[in-house]
Amino acid sequence: VVLSSTQLLTLAEAWTTTNVIHGLVTFVVLHWVKGSPDDVQGELSAYTLWEQVDAGRPWTSTRKFLVLVPTVITLIASVVSDYRPAHLALNLPVLALCI
Repeated sequence: VVLSSTQLLTLAEAWTTTNVIHGLVTFVVLHWVKGSPDDVQGELSAYTLWEQVDAGRPWTSTRKFLVLVPTVITLIASVVSDYRPAHLALNLPVLALCI
């Protein structure tokens, strides 16, 4: 909403930019950074946040939600851009990076 209201970007560019920013931030926070800010004893220092969610159990409702969000943002960005190859070339690798 903020990017599209600036009128510097088209709606397709704004959604693609939103997808790329969200994807990069999500990758760094969930899959790259290890440990936990409130981990006093260092028990979680070897695990990423993704590995810590629901104690590593797969396909819980929390993990499904965390997979759904980047998927929906990518879908919106793709539909708004009319599936133009230039936008897909950015949106799909970002989705693959997140999931």
